[in-house]
Amino acid sequence: MCQTDPSINKTSFGDWKILGEREIQGGSFADDALITWLTEILSPLDLHVDFLNRILFSARDAFARDMQLEIGMKFEQSTLQVYVPLISSAFSGTWGFFRIEKNENTAADIRPGHVIAFYLYLERG
Repeated sequence: MCQTDPSINKTSFGDWKILGEREIQGGSFADDALITWLTEILSPLDLHVDFLNRILFSARDAFARDMQLEIGMKFEQSTLQVYVPLISSAFSGTWGFFRIEKNENTAADIRPGHVIAFYLYLERG
């Protein structure tokens, strides 16, 4: 029996490996520890500081919108996920990213969770 690595997300765009995942209570992104965590997990990619700041700004923007929702609609918990392409060679080239947000219903009596997923990709020349 062959087992699939659960950290690999196969999509029509290719194979993705999760670089990191972190749960955030109450949708708050103001915590410096979370910004530090995101910066640390992205550090092996040696991203240009402007590109890294765009990712951080995008994450802050997503969490800020969450905080502006009406009280009854706020999420109990948010999850931040970062994916990179599953490639065998070292990461090099020009990076791009896209962000996907989704709401997950965990149970009928629990408010839905909010997932913010960043997919970083290498642009083809």
